[in-house]
Amino acid sequence: MNSASIDTSANGAVPLPDYDGDELRRLGLPAERIDGHDLVTGKTRFISDISLPDMAYGLLVRSPHGRAQLTSIELTEAMETPGVLAVLSPADVEQYAKSFGRPLLSGSPLYAGEPVALIVAETLEAARAGRDNLSLEFEAADAVMDITTAAGLDETCYAKPVEYSRGDIDQGLAEADVVHTVTYRTAAETTAALTPPHVTAQWEHGAITIWEATADMQQSRDRVAEILQLPETNVRIIALSGGGSGGHVEPGNALSVLAGLMARQLDRPVQLQLQLDDHQAAGGYYPPTKQTLTIGARQDGTLTAIQLEGLTTCGAYETPADDILARAAQISYACPHVETGIHTVLTNRPPALQLRGALHIAGAYALEHHLDQLANRLNLSPLEIRCRNSTHYDPVSQRPHSSGNIGAMIEKAMQILENQLPDIERTNGDRLQKGRGWAVGVWPATTDAFAETRAILKKNGRVQIVAPIRETGSGASTWIAQIVAEEFDMPPGDVQVQSGDTIHELAGPQGQQGYTVNTLGPAVRQAAVILRDSLLQTASELLSVDPSVVKLSEGRVYSPESPDDGLTFTEIMEQIDARELVGTGHSETLQYDVSLRSFGLHCAEVTIDTWTGHITTDMYFALHDSGLIMNPLTARTLVEGAVAEGIARLCFRDAPTDSKTGVPLGRTLQRIGAPVAPDLPNIDFAFSTDIDTSANSVAAKALNGASSLPVAPAVANAVLDAIGIPVTELPMLPDRLLNCIADAGMKEGDRA
Repeated sequence: MNSASIDTSANGAVPLPDYDGDELRRLGLPAERIDGHDLVTGKTRFISDISLPDMAYGLLVRSPHGRAQLTSIELTEAMETPGVLAVLSPADVEQYAKSFGRPLLSGSPLYAGEPVALIVAETLEAARAGRDNLSLEFEAADAVMDITTAAGLDETCYAKPVEYSRGDIDQGLAEADVVHTVTYRTAAETTAALTPPHVTAQWEHGAITIWEATADMQQSRDRVAEILQLPETNVRIIALSGGGSGGHVEPGNALSVLAGLMARQLDRPVQLQLQLDDHQAAGGYYPPTKQTLTIGARQDGTLTAIQLEGLTTCGAYETPADDILARAAQISYACPHVETGIHTVLTNRPPALQLRGALHIAGAYALEHHLDQLANRLNLSPLEIRCRNSTHYDPVSQRPHSSGNIGAMIEKAMQILENQLPDIERTNGDRLQKGRGWAVGVWPATTDAFAETRAILKKNGRVQIVAPIRETGSGASTWIAQIVAEEFDMPPGDVQVQSGDTIHELAGPQGQQGYTVNTLGPAVRQAAVILRDSLLQTASELLSVDPSVVKLSEGRVYSPESPDDGLTFTEIMEQIDARELVGTGHSETLQYDVSLRSFGLHCAEVTIDTWTGHITTDMYFALHDSGLIMNPLTARTLVEGAVAEGIARLCFRDAPTDSKTGVPLGRTLQRIGAPVAPDLPNIDFAFSTDIDTSANSVAAKALNGASSLPVAPAVANAVLDAIGIPVTELPMLPDRLLNCIADAGMKEGDRA
């Protein structure tokens, strides 16, 4: 053979045997992160580390008003600022608005922080000076911030409510012995990371390379190519981490497009930076919600009806309406009569983001907290009412669950926690009151996202896997390496993972952050198996043995009859004179005859200081059924992060805005609020050890999104258990809790 790249991929999918949990050698075992050493020694390259020769720097100029008209913009003084290379106004990029979906720079800004101009200069300091010298005049108008107000205005109601129903809701309510109705509200929350994202663009020979922190490289490439009217092959996206939560930006965002435009115009690299206050104001947020939830039940706790009327916003610009807010009400319990309607309205807020299923989390909080209140009215325990309505099938599709259910989770939790949950002492009159709360999360793990990967054996004997994702800090690179290592019987650290670059021309699971393992995982395994089998076939020919008897381990292929006569991977590549062997794997869209659901059951114990309104979480337990847990070490960190985020959502995080102007009232991390180590409990974990072979070829469901759902309602239910007062509005800040205690007529230190 000549020195070439040999693609050994089969046409279409190859059959993959089911995993046997007792025989797994690399998967399902704790593994150190393969990128851990680089992270802790400073070798990891973050998006803010990009520095190119002759690079220019850009800053956005943002509207200080929540709703306004830009009546005057004077560019002369800014252009004459030493070091300033270019100033863009809304008129300069007006032609791109239609393909982008909204203005890149707006002359009629619809939220505080919307970009209205761009300054590009030789240095960041010169760009700041140019921004200070730009003269802008606005005619401000009242902003519409409240979603209830927006729902009553024709101009902000751009879509009909998304409705779902099964059974007959009137019949279900008529059959109920008890009907419980409450309205819940969740506030808007900033999603800004500790490090504001940068975007860098370089124009060379009619093609553009963009470095950005996006979770969806392919979609970003396609959108940039469309807007800049370039062939997709002339746009390269290199996705690097931006810091906390990946420090991501939305795919094909305005920063990327503007950086690309300026790099092409100036014919030099351009880096656009978000400053911290910019990022806090306009870097994306979880949208606020209002949910009126009615649940009917028989005296024994059997649910007869669930009715949800929900309201949320997509921000200032239209996006396709959906009913993610109603997902928990639709799929969690075996209720025959369900009716949901979710109305999405326009408000003068930045575009909303859906990180870790933000609206699904809000819906789960309302449903799970509502169930505890209903259980109290029926004189049932919180776990009893959930067991009563557990189901072995998906109530929407009527397909059986591939594995697990709520009842099984509760039974397993009781086995694990036997004798570890003593009754909480109830003492009226004490300043400190304690409570315990439970909550369930059901995450839809079925997805039709398509992904492909490439496994490569290099001439030097190294095994590589190329994946179309960006490492966001969740440890995906490590479990990808573990899947390959399982097939090659080698340490995961010996597998080289390449990701975060569209140059490889691989399709990725577009934006499916909560489903990466069950979409990308099967493609990784298929590529590894194809490459492994080709390697074994080649080695058997070189060793003159039957291919069915050859084995491989630790970088060698051998025959058990004469193990000393084996060949290393490097020796095989030298003998066939190939630069590389390649196997390509795909995760095809599958028509499941089962329903893939991940289940989480969380328990929290809290102490309420009824004098200060402070909530302390004393104990936390999390049990998850997410199929095969690829790496228990990184799985633990995912759940820990979800618990910290959920406690912040309930007790700390607040991002208020002026109700008339839309201007954020605090642009610092301290003002937003986040728990620190003393605010967080020790967290006990347990993961189901079941191998869900009907899920997919890697027996995995989803953990990331599922770990977030039960946190806020578990703590809210513990508060309800402690003081008997429902938590109907998030965040439950101390002053708000004290007001609730006062409204309930509760004396200081007394428990209702």
